[in-house]
Amino acid sequence: MSLSVTVVGTGTIGMTLAKLWHGAGFQVTLASRENQERVLDGIPVRPIADALPGSDAVLTAIPGSAVQVFLDQHASQLDGVPLIDASNNVGAPAMHHAAQAGDLAYYRAFNTLGVENFAEPVFDGIAADLFYSGPPEHKDVVEALIAAVGLRPVWVGEGADAADLLDGVARLWFTLALAQGRGRHLAFRMLP
Repeated sequence: MSLSVTVVGTGTIGMTLAKLWHGAGFQVTLASRENQERVLDGIPVRPIADALPGSDAVLTAIPGSAVQVFLDQHASQLDGVPLIDASNNVGAPAMHHAAQAGDLAYYRAFNTLGVENFAEPVFDGIAADLFYSGPPEHKDVVEALIAAVGLRPVWVGEGADAADLLDGVARLWFTLALAQGRGRHLAFRMLP
């Protein structure tokens, strides 16, 4: 499947995913608040409003507190396009942004693992799982993006309840990896 993906955010998570998808043959554009176009690691960077049109999927990899502003300014450009929220609004009652996304095709993914697991998703020859949520309509697109990173996609449902469940998985990862000091290269695998 050939996809056109816009990654909103040029930080560690956004750049890591953009490079992996670019390497997998997807057409990737980075979206930035800056008003100048440039190229970063071979990937075009455009202002957000210019980067969104024509995308098959959009991923937010910006601070969680900035997602509401992004949605307020660009929701009309996201109609009918899967919006994949990788941003964690740590410290807020909900780390996800399902309520703010309204009627958009909102997916929650790439928020439950550290970036190290996107760069190195295989443990002793077994790919880690990436749990995600969202409506069934665009699951094929989201799963193609997850698989292109080398992770095994596992759908947990749709709506705010499923996004809440993923927030719990993110808190579990933070506890094990950081609070307990087990290291950031820690991931999950669902057994049959």
